[in-house]
Amino acid sequence: FQHQNKKSSKPAGLKSYSSINSNLYCNTTMKITLLLVSALVARHVVGGVKQSRNRNRNLRAASNGRNGLYRRPGGRNPVHKGKNDGDDGDKGGMHHQYGGGYDAGAGGDTGTGGDSGTGGDTGTGGDTGTGGDNGSGGADVCNDRVVAKTWGNIKLTPGNAIMPFIGVEFAFGIGGIDLVVDSCTGTFEACAKTNIQGFDVTTLQIARGKTFTSGPTVVDFSQLLGTPVPTFEGCVHIPESLYLELINNPDEFYLNASPRGVGERAIRGQLLQGFMMIPLANEQPVVPYNNVVPGASGLSSVTFEEGATIACFDSTIIGFDPVLAHLNFGQAGDNGPLFFDFSSVKVDKGRFLGCISVAELGQTPLSVCELLADGYLYYFDFHASDTEPGIFTTIRGQMPRLN
Repeated sequence: FQHQNKKSSKPAGLKSYSSINSNLYCNTTMKITLLLVSALVARHVVGGVKQSRNRNRNLRAASNGRNGLYRRPGGRNPVHKGKNDGDDGDKGGMHHQYGGGYDAGAGGDTGTGGDSGTGGDTGTGGDTGTGGDNGSGGADVCNDRVVAKTWGNIKLTPGNAIMPFIGVEFAFGIGGIDLVVDSCTGTFEACAKTNIQGFDVTTLQIARGKTFTSGPTVVDFSQLLGTPVPTFEGCVHIPESLYLELINNPDEFYLNASPRGVGERAIRGQLLQGFMMIPLANEQPVVPYNNVVPGASGLSSVTFEEGATIACFDSTIIGFDPVLAHLNFGQAGDNGPLFFDFSSVKVDKGRFLGCISVAELGQTPLSVCELLADGYLYYFDFHASDTEPGIFTTIRGQMPRLN
């Protein structure tokens, strides 16, 4: 006010004041005074608001710090540390020229929450960081492994061993092979799952060779066996060319398992295309073929070799000695026409075992492909006789879908 009063004194060289000039100076002095008072009040209010905002930001930063969201300290101006902590984005906090939130500070362009900091464009949670577009759990993460083909219930027996291998007496095993495609990496895998009884397995391989022949190893799981245990499960990368061969000609390959220290001994099982161990049950026959033998049960298999030109059958029926062995076309709950008649391979009471040319069975490789594609449309059917009334006494097993 003293400064303003001095300014309102008579200027040098001015001899008198008019009433207008007096009023102008008074009004001007009053306006300036009111403006100064308003500025002081506004500064006080805005300062309080800023302090309140900064306290809120500090509280959020402290909370976020406890939650692990912000890990780095403030920026180049440590006096102002915390002013902008916890604010994401290019400018960090409320004023990006201050402390935390400065270009290199917490929440700044390269600091926590900044363009390249935690939560920023390249930091944790950012475009290329953990949780970002290319980071762990981000939008571009690819995980697409698909089982393209499965061979289950492969029976490994000493009787299947072919020279130079000799069968391991009293040993037996069940194996399965999966072919897996990883579309993200464009790679292929062969995965084996086995349960072998009678010896400790030290060598487990897929080899090239048709039934009754032996050949070179194409996939070796032996390095994954570790401590000898009856069960094993593991995968090995294979080239695409081998993957396609296994898909197209599985009957040209076999699974071989050997023990340690007993020479060239093994048990073996062929990778066959077909339907293995389909349960036979009295509950499945459909009128008028629903006369059943109480307590009867069984299993039946059909596999194909030589490019689907040979069909091999393996069926066992307990409590019932059928004469006719058929594979028919028909869904569950329906009777259908004959597809294969393999009654000629009967070897014992309730036992059918042997191979027949697909052409002799009245079919073609193309019709076999349709069977393999839509197995659920076919069923095994065994009859007590080929004439009435025995033909109506049956046991039946519907086949499942193949993947």
